[in-house]
Amino acid sequence: MYLGNLVEVIHGRELLAKAVHPYTKALMDSIFDINMDFSNPIESINGETPSPLDLPEGCPFQGRCPHCMDICKKENPALIEIETDHNVACHLFKKSKG
Repeated sequence: MYLGNLVEVIHGRELLAKAVHPYTKALMDSIFDINMDFSNPIESINGETPSPLDLPEGCPFQGRCPHCMDICKKENPALIEIETDHNVACHLFKKSKG
């Protein structure tokens, strides 16, 4: 969830391997583990978190997403199934019509 919005629904055992939403991936990349490769830089999520009382029009993660497109600023993406038991709310994965 991001600011009260479901962004990805996936079985926990598949989270590390199959997460696709930019926010979910950023969260997974922020996990510290004693077995992690410490030569890799630790990435942070850039941008400011909007106020939950004054969310922007469109996708709530748009101001922090490295993949933000024009549609993200206008339309909050619907949660769609991208494979069995894996749903994501992101315009990057919107199925084309026809």
